[in-house]
Amino acid sequence: MVVITSAVDSVLDIISGGVLFISSRASVPTRDERYRYPMGKRRVETLGVLVFATIMGTFALLLIYQSVQVLIAGGTQADFSFYPRIILLFTIALKFFLLIICRLVAGQSVSAAAYADDHRNDVLTNCAGFVAAYLASTDESLWYLDPAASILLAGYILVNWTISASEQIRLLIGEAAPEILRDRLTLLAAHCDPRVTAVDFLQAWTVGSRFYVEIHLVLPADMTLRDAHDIGDALERKIERSEDIERAYVHLDADFAHSNILVVDQDVMKSQLH
Repeated sequence: MVVITSAVDSVLDIISGGVLFISSRASVPTRDERYRYPMGKRRVETLGVLVFATIMGTFALLLIYQSVQVLIAGGTQADFSFYPRIILLFTIALKFFLLIICRLVAGQSVSAAAYADDHRNDVLTNCAGFVAAYLASTDESLWYLDPAASILLAGYILVNWTISASEQIRLLIGEAAPEILRDRLTLLAAHCDPRVTAVDFLQAWTVGSRFYVEIHLVLPADMTLRDAHDIGDALERKIERSEDIERAYVHLDADFAHSNILVVDQDVMKSQLH
């Protein structure tokens, strides 16, 4: 059972990499699709991960069910002959090799860092499964170690992908951006032009794997439309150059409509409030 569980996990891991690659490519709209999908296609990548997490969870539950049935019915000495050993050892070696590769490029890719942690955990769990299967095959009284190890490994897969699915659901719903990102955007908006009076409102939220940003800038009431537009347009372009920002909306105000996030000019604020 533990060999089957390990093999299924390894095969699905490889498929998951392909799914993530395809969905990542599909999330970037072509020139012809920009008008068909005006809000972008970033949710495709998140949706692909969510669908695959559901498939992985289903397989894990099925393996747990079958292993529990074996434990209840009672079993015989596990068959851990030459070919099952080779399969499991090859899986461990492959995972270890992928771990090294992902560690080498982890500094350049967040996905690679996440995969490195996943491969490290897979190496540890597969080593434990190998030991359990070997003991179960050498001693008939330890037959239960094989299905028990399969349950533990499948449980780990289930928990891991359930956590991943919950993260993707939050990204699809539109979770607020981390405070450190909002603070960085607030400071960027406040200092984008010396004529900015205040940052009256700022919010950032997830749209798939990236963020949408809405900012309200307070500008002097006597500023020309051209100057105000240039300030807002330049800020939008500057924010959207960030890799984690999908779209930025800058609204220009002449007074204070919200509780101020960051005031740039205290004297101007007091004069407008009074």
